[in-house]
Amino acid sequence: DIPVDEQVELVSLLGNLAVFEGGWMVHAHALVGKSDGSVLGGHVMQANVNPRAEVILQAPAGGLQRLRDPQTGLAAIEV
Repeated sequence: DIPVDEQVELVSLLGNLAVFEGGWMVHAHALVGKSDGSVLGGHVMQANVNPRAEVILQAPAGGLQRLRDPQTGLAAIEV
């Protein structure tokens, strides 16, 4: 975990939202810029937005679904 305890700018947010085991699963990566010009990046585990974030979602036809891969145990997107 990389805690971010200061106001930062959301530079990039990429990921997906898929149905998994009867609920929703979010898999998101973010880059945030700090006031000193440095950047932090990684998986988004939890976030609070203040004052706002502008996000555009695009839904593929039929949506996305994840299934647990029996060999790896990972929640893989069904193709």
